[in-house]
Amino acid sequence: MPAPRKPLKSGSSLSAAHDRTVTMDQAAPVAPDAYFTVISKSAQSKSATLEIDLSQLPISRQAALALLSSPDQDLPTLLAAARAAKEKFKPGVITYSRKVFIPLTNLCRDYCGYCTFRRDPLDPGAHTMTPDEVLAVVRAGEELGCTEALFSLGDKPELLFPEMRDTLRRLGYNSTLQYLAKMCELVLRETSLLPHPNPGLLSPEWLRRLAGFSPSMGLMLETTSETLIGSSAAHDNACAQSRKLANLAFPSLPAC
Repeated sequence: MPAPRKPLKSGSSLSAAHDRTVTMDQAAPVAPDAYFTVISKSAQSKSATLEIDLSQLPISRQAALALLSSPDQDLPTLLAAARAAKEKFKPGVITYSRKVFIPLTNLCRDYCGYCTFRRDPLDPGAHTMTPDEVLAVVRAGEELGCTEALFSLGDKPELLFPEMRDTLRRLGYNSTLQYLAKMCELVLRETSLLPHPNPGLLSPEWLRRLAGFSPSMGLMLETTSETLIGSSAAHDNACAQSRKLANLAFPSLPAC
């Protein structure tokens, strides 16, 4: 097994790789000269057949777009293309990021029926981390060789809870997202870990602001099911996330 890469130092470029590598036993090899066929749909709903040569990697833009629009039954084809590319450029290697979990706040304005993370301010376990707590967790992870700080938090709790507004005021911020951005900047400046915020839905402006301190961001798209937004269903009281996401699929749904 090769020696793991050293963690990035503070101030390293956000574009630098932040994974670790381990070798794996070779599974069944993918033939480098294999061909496969993808049936893609054009805007006029006409089928087009595209042959992709896996020996010509990276594949063409046309082939990549065809794979992105391929139907479910072509999943094996898509997986074969991904496996072929991986075996060509990083044979026998798996990459992953060692991360620490930073639950910045578990207060949330949503009430998803299945969620065990969120809390109301007076619930047992309700907590918003201070900057010192954030750094303590990140530095402990740094000692263990972690390279990423995963920020998880509730959705804009200050819009519902005066207690959260008071907490933010004491910390010196106007919003949870403003506090998140500052904690990402703190981690990037003071440690070797790279921040990965997972704050939920963001405006284009907040995407740009967080991108200044984060090489990657996440959004858990749990469902766009219209059924789960119905009365007494799991996402009935999850207005901020679920209805906005579902509106992507069902524009006729009432707005929050």
